[in-house]
Amino acid sequence: MNMKFKFLAAITMAMGLFSCSNDEGLDNTTPGGQGILGNAETYATIRIAMPGGADAMGRALTKSDPENGDGFEIGTDDENRFHDITLYFFDGYDKTSTCKGVLTMENSKFNAQSVEGKNVVYTTNAPIKVGIEGQNMRVYAVMNGSVSGAGQGITLEKFLEKTVNTDAVFNKENTKFLMTSRTPDEFSLSSADNNTADKAASLEVSVERTAAKICYKAQNATNTYSVLNEKDQTEVASVILNEYKLVNLRNDAYYFRKVAGADGNWQSAPDFGSGVQEISNYVIDPYFTMKTVTETESPDFFTNWFGEGKAYADNSTEYQAISTETKEHETLAYCMENTTTQDAQLNGYSTGIIFKATYTPKQVYVLNQEGNKFEAQNYEAGSNFYRYGNVLYKDKEQVKKFYGLTDEKLIETFTGDTQTGGATCYYKYWIRHMDNDNAEQMGIMEFAIVRNNAYKLDVKAVSGLGEPTDKIDPNIPDESSKMYLNVKVTIMPWVVRNNNDIIL
Repeated sequence: MNMKFKFLAAITMAMGLFSCSNDEGLDNTTPGGQGILGNAETYATIRIAMPGGADAMGRALTKSDPENGDGFEIGTDDENRFHDITLYFFDGYDKTSTCKGVLTMENSKFNAQSVEGKNVVYTTNAPIKVGIEGQNMRVYAVMNGSVSGAGQGITLEKFLEKTVNTDAVFNKENTKFLMTSRTPDEFSLSSADNNTADKAASLEVSVERTAAKICYKAQNATNTYSVLNEKDQTEVASVILNEYKLVNLRNDAYYFRKVAGADGNWQSAPDFGSGVQEISNYVIDPYFTMKTVTETESPDFFTNWFGEGKAYADNSTEYQAISTETKEHETLAYCMENTTTQDAQLNGYSTGIIFKATYTPKQVYVLNQEGNKFEAQNYEAGSNFYRYGNVLYKDKEQVKKFYGLTDEKLIETFTGDTQTGGATCYYKYWIRHMDNDNAEQMGIMEFAIVRNNAYKLDVKAVSGLGEPTDKIDPNIPDESSKMYLNVKVTIMPWVVRNNNDIIL
């Protein structure tokens, strides 16, 4: 019988050009090897369909579906490039099911792309001998890579718990991206059912990238913003966003998307490879359960979470120049999935961006001659200034004496720069996956990074002075009242997630 097996997930329409490769079958005589495993006379025609008008479940795109973000977008040729695909055949779908065989095919076994409706499709040149028979089978697909250490005989439980490091998800040149998925339902493959060379089964594969990406578009050619007085909308300062760095980046991920049940309980019926994100459920990463409020209170938190070989990459000390491109979003980085429970959406865990900026106030406050009150004075370009109680002062000693302060830590120091004419400050923004439109309560998966999503950042306005240092307090909730960036985030599969209206 002619069977069509559809894999979950969505990727974009276009794919890159085929490369030349050896058309011979690959060795599968040893555990973990790839190629035709069995001798059964079973055949399949493999179709790789790249959906352009539907999500992972084949549904039409809608703005209201969290899985769809803010719409879909076509990836670059490099992001969509097809090198090879590996299929893992399991004899069931419970945790004790075992892998019966592994089939790897180079892109040379496929015809050039064709367009069918809104989908770009690649089809094998001829039916492929699978060589495996079985009932109630499931197939897991990996494009541009394979599951390390997985071969014939591995249980489904061990297979799905395997993780992959950043260097295997995308290469340094960003020309090869790991993509995965699985069949949503079980199927049977049998030569007795006429899955022969003349009547091959039809196996359709749709995959999603394991990586996410973070993008940025400048609002003007200089990344300059005016800070306005709330009462009369007059300018009180100017801000230039000069540089950025990304923080709290993950080192690893599950090979296949893991999604909990839709009842708001992350422990309910987790599903690898086929789960769809709803408003009330979680996408789960390998360290999901370890990220707790209690953990952030540990005195060695940063050693535990950002040390060498740990769950996260180090918080970088290097800043990079921010893009001044105003027409298109530029990719800042590709990164791995990063999710937490609702109450653990804290600065110490969530992936964020820190902007290094120049802040130039119009005025600062100084004591009058009588010493009984502070009066506004024009800011001297490039000089230090000090913040106490959200007011900017010229002289720290005046503030200490006037308010009777014995603790200098209550006064924030902003170091001036004569070259820029202002002082350096930092704005921290924690990247949203979904917005529950409630500033008083954090929503499920509100601050997160999910695979195959493009998070597009647009800073729309800056409403105040940032912080004097880029040090992270891990215990601060991501949705904090101390936010001075108005950011719009667009999110697409690539889900694009726009963080546009950032107020710094």
